[in-house]
Amino acid sequence: MLARNLHNFWNKFQQREQKLFVVLIFISFLGIFSFIAFTNFAKVSMYQNILRSEKENFNYVYEKANNFYKFSELQNEISLSKNTNEYISNLSRRFEVNDMQFSQEGGKEIFFFSVNNVDNAIKLLNTASQHPKISIKIVEIIPEPNSYRFKVSH
Repeated sequence: MLARNLHNFWNKFQQREQKLFVVLIFISFLGIFSFIAFTNFAKVSMYQNILRSEKENFNYVYEKANNFYKFSELQNEISLSKNTNEYISNLSRRFEVNDMQFSQEGGKEIFFFSVNNVDNAIKLLNTASQHPKISIKIVEIIPEPNSYRFKVSH
């Protein structure tokens, strides 16, 4: 019955009106679809901004916590060492440094060491320079067969 009523209703329109009605329904569905798609894209964009902001906040807090951890580790290492030479000697074991020697020249403290890997020497020097009583003044690198000899004045 409903189908016959719809069919009669549809046939009352002229062909031009029927085409106009189909176009109007199509445009309405297209408009609704466009609106839904636009609001979903806007939500995705908003959530991406929130995610980016939260990620930056997390990275900031993580960096600060990591820096504090490194600082507390450094303070612990410093407190366990009796003097700067012992501190540097402890670092030399961690960074696989060979032949660590300490001396004084012209009122300056100097230490010598050998490494096979320059990266380990750089890590040692960076870590040692974080000690409040160590201020590295001069670094001399002497190439040797299969290794490098460092002379560091502080």
